[in-house]
Amino acid sequence: MAASHRASHAASHRASHAASYRASHAASRTASHAASRTASRIGKWLGRAFARLIISLLLTGLVAAPAAPGLCAPLPDAFGITAAETDAVTSTLAPAAAPEADLATVTPDGTPASGATVPGAAPPPAGGAPAPTPTPTPTPTPAPTPAPAPAPTPAPTPAPTPAPAPAPTPAPAPTPAPTLAAPPSAPKGIDAQAFTLPAGYSLERIASGLTYPTSIVFDDQGDMYIAEAGFAYGPATAEARIARVEPDGTLTTIARGFRGPLTGLAFRNGYFYVADGGTPGRILRVSMDGRSTVLVDGLPTGGDHYTGEIAFGPDGKMYFGIGTATNSGVVGLDNFLNGWLGKYRNLRDIPTRDIVLLGTTFVSPDPFAFAPTKTAVTGAFAPFGTTPPAGQTIKGQVKGNGAVLRASADGSALEVFADGLRNPFGISFAPGGKLYATVEGFDDRGSRPIAGDYDALWVLDKGGWYGWPDFASGMPVTDKRFQPTGKPQPAFILRDHPKLSGKPEALLEPHSAAMKLDWSPGAQFGYKGQAFIAEFGDLTPVTGKLPAGESAAGAQPGYRVVRFDPQAKTVAEFLVNRKPGPSGAGPERPIAVRFSPDGQRLYVLDFGVMEVVPGQMIPRAGSGVLWAVKKGAGSKFPAKTTATRTRRSWFALPLALGGGPNAGARAVGWAVAAVAGLGVLGFIAYQLLHRRRV
Repeated sequence: MAASHRASHAASHRASHAASYRASHAASRTASHAASRTASRIGKWLGRAFARLIISLLLTGLVAAPAAPGLCAPLPDAFGITAAETDAVTSTLAPAAAPEADLATVTPDGTPASGATVPGAAPPPAGGAPAPTPTPTPTPTPAPTPAPAPAPTPAPTPAPTPAPAPAPTPAPAPTPAPTLAAPPSAPKGIDAQAFTLPAGYSLERIASGLTYPTSIVFDDQGDMYIAEAGFAYGPATAEARIARVEPDGTLTTIARGFRGPLTGLAFRNGYFYVADGGTPGRILRVSMDGRSTVLVDGLPTGGDHYTGEIAFGPDGKMYFGIGTATNSGVVGLDNFLNGWLGKYRNLRDIPTRDIVLLGTTFVSPDPFAFAPTKTAVTGAFAPFGTTPPAGQTIKGQVKGNGAVLRASADGSALEVFADGLRNPFGISFAPGGKLYATVEGFDDRGSRPIAGDYDALWVLDKGGWYGWPDFASGMPVTDKRFQPTGKPQPAFILRDHPKLSGKPEALLEPHSAAMKLDWSPGAQFGYKGQAFIAEFGDLTPVTGKLPAGESAAGAQPGYRVVRFDPQAKTVAEFLVNRKPGPSGAGPERPIAVRFSPDGQRLYVLDFGVMEVVPGQMIPRAGSGVLWAVKKGAGSKFPAKTTATRTRRSWFALPLALGGGPNAGARAVGWAVAAVAGLGVLGFIAYQLLHRRRV
């Protein structure tokens, strides 16, 4: 009996122990697998993040920065990207040189005026037809060869290219611009060698320490106000506001709480009218006590361009511009690098009239894919990675982009006034009642690069079409002058084209970035009836490459104020920054101009320092200045500096505080090294934890 009891007890103990062990082991395996899956997900996420970061850096060219060659050189081989493929992709952000022309001796069809020469241009052939302007030709870069993907990628569908339209008839030959000289003296704190003005004019600093200023207006009492945008290209942000400029140069905030960027400002009948470019864009009416009313909402902003200036016409109507979402009608890698494609995957250009597509498609690297060699195919006027078929009609909408819209002062009766305008940022009514617009030309970047386009000054007519996306400054993009070196000739993407509304009143230098304008009333200032145009200055290499040699200004294009004579159709320099860069002691990047109510002063709003490195624009907070130009000696009192608090992301901080492109590149190198290290650790962890037990 005892033996039987012991045997039974032993068997029961063994069974209990075995069951307990199995339950414990199962629970342990479940917990271990759960931990493994969690770690696997974390490692996979870090690995993907690391790969995407490296892909973006490879494509922007940051990995090729001389500050960190040791870190960046091995990356292409590690990810299976050949040097040729890397060069081919990064060439979209560092394109070939575009033709340049003398500022005051070029007619609107791009040919030199009689007796004038364009640097690097060949003589026109017999018969008066303009000849293409040759550009330096670097060694052609092989096109990238996409790796095979699990699912077949549709091939690009080339569409037939319609015959190019004839170029516009040349305008009368303009007269040469006068020669400027540095002023003999300048107020304290201003480098007299940093800028030039016509003889008899002086420059004074009114207010400084501004952050991303964009607009100037005067109220009915003659008080001056400026708008600070709150945002510029890049990750840096600040407060968007309207502020009154006090006599001593300090600022008093009148209204705040805008989405930003605040891009346009007008004053009428005791109210401010504000173009608030945040996505979606709005037009607001703001009272003097800061209360705002939304007049127009749902405007298609958030891409490459936003809303522009607001102007009231002789008819009492309100006019404002909206720039296009893309460079040339196709969403591509450049939009990802500009920062908006990752946020707005379905954003595209929206026409304001019905258009019919040819069905042309474009291949670009896919920044959303894990594989660095993965590509996407995108059609015109479509979200990234989608391909509308040939013959598809895209319906026009009143709230489209690439247009100037018109509405009553209360925001009602919204309608399209003119379209086919890439970025009509500056609009203004001339003394005779005509509406003028500055329009920034195509860039040599993205899936459909177009090189050598000018910025243009247009007179806008009701219902007019001005060519975008198939005409550049009034000329077809199929013209040889617009072919980027080493890249295909641009082709049309629209099957049918409305009739072009004339030709530009003036052509401004490529990459000069023409902004806002105002008209001289004459009085003591002079140049009565002429337009003064702020030129922001180039943003290369993000927007392309500068033309070979010096520009017409003897320096980089833009960074100046020019004047346009509507009678003679000539453009001449007025205020020129001869030392652009963060160390300059004079006007840096003019963005807006406005004459005082008495016509004696021209106020120039200087955005301040914006440095550009491959794939990134870096605005510097607090570097903006309000200047005044007048005849005679400058003022005797110095301007006080105002301060604005600014928020920067972790990535913008080393760039914005780096003190220049080289220091910024070094900071980027350290940041990339740190993130790359974390990514490698995550990738290793993923590989180790993802293995299955045998």
